[in-house]
Amino acid sequence: MNPVSKVHTAFWGDWTRQKLDILGAYLDAYTTALKRQPFYLHYIDAFAGTGDITIRTSQDSKTKEILKGSARIAYEVKDKKFDTLVFIERDQGKADVLRAIAPNSRRIVVKNGEANQELRRICNPGHRSLMEKTKRRQSKW
Repeated sequence: MNPVSKVHTAFWGDWTRQKLDILGAYLDAYTTALKRQPFYLHYIDAFAGTGDITIRTSQDSKTKEILKGSARIAYEVKDKKFDTLVFIERDQGKADVLRAIAPNSRRIVVKNGEANQELRRICNPGHRSLMEKTKRRQSKW
């Protein structure tokens, strides 16, 4: 059984699909436009979920479809990949599923915690993980 199905949240409405389509198109355009720039791209998703979203496709809620969520869309950007992706998820089960997206990737950092607290830590100028990764990579140029 897919581990995602145990911790999935079901959403209702075509707007969810539209939002994810827009996000995917925007991230592809954004990263393509910046691919020749001499800096690193970091992506932070403060409510990352599992990387997939189940939407109900009928009024009776029996017909469902699984879509790629924002975290998976950001990870799978085609042209210029994000150098670091930080996924914040409060629910431990969902955070564990996120870690399974790419278990050996050094690009993904999964923070299991409350979004506001984790964002304060990450955006703090003294925060080590993102800042040090960026400095190490820049020193290789």
